[in-house]
Amino acid sequence: MGLPAFTFALFIFGPLEYFGMPERLSLTEFMSHLYESGWQNVYIHLWFVLHLLVYSVGYALWRLVTERFNFRARSDGKPFWPAVLLALVLILALITWAVRFRYTINQWVPFLYPVPAEMLHLPQYISMFVLGILAYRIKALDRLPAAVGTVWLSSGRRQDWLGYL
Repeated sequence: MGLPAFTFALFIFGPLEYFGMPERLSLTEFMSHLYESGWQNVYIHLWFVLHLLVYSVGYALWRLVTERFNFRARSDGKPFWPAVLLALVLILALITWAVRFRYTINQWVPFLYPVPAEMLHLPQYISMFVLGILAYRIKALDRLPAAVGTVWLSSGRRQDWLGYL
């Protein structure tokens, strides 16, 4: 994930930003400008790839640190309770609501320089990454009853067809 992001930043978006500036800066001044602006203009739409890279590195470090403790996700074979999913949705909604008091939509800030982040959605991105890892570790999709999958599949199909009406 880092290779495409840094290749685009170095060879495509970086030069476009540099040559698109109204005044000609030295390389040192340009790098200072990028550092002050949080590098957002150099990564543009690859911010999500950078987030996945940061989250993946964080997870790899977590696994290295906790490997000696031998934490294992237990799976008792029972399917997820809808109440658990509802509680997760409510908790995430409350956290997003609290963050909304400080940050607005499309307010980008440097997150772990030089990774840009829209802070309002950061709790959702991080929680979905963590929940995806947990779902994999406890084999949640393998334990999902076929009837539940069918309901969600038909729900998605119905929304798809509504777009054609």
